[in-house]
Amino acid sequence: MRKAVFVISLAALLVTAGPIGNAEPLETLERLFNYYTDSTFTSACGYVDMACGTTYSDGCSTNWRYAEIYSCESGDRESAQCQEWNGTQWVDVPCPDPYTSQHRIHIPVG
Repeated sequence: MRKAVFVISLAALLVTAGPIGNAEPLETLERLFNYYTDSTFTSACGYVDMACGTTYSDGCSTNWRYAEIYSCESGDRESAQCQEWNGTQWVDVPCPDPYTSQHRIHIPVG
């Protein structure tokens, strides 16, 4: 009997709960990764630009990158940081050169 009451109570709760909040759709983001040959972040060798639905890439991909995130709707830069691959995931590291963290670049290769 207790189990039946529990099941009925749970069903009533789920039916009356309705949608959760007034969540807005997620913002579409552009991701731009510029890859460097080493941890000095001075010699760029490639890029991947996931540009709001289209992906462009050229050159190399390495264990060091400058990652920038932009809003596709406004064009505003959401974040930017130097990153290093630690064998499992990308981790933020200090950018050694202030120029790296201020300029969006595409590396022409070939």
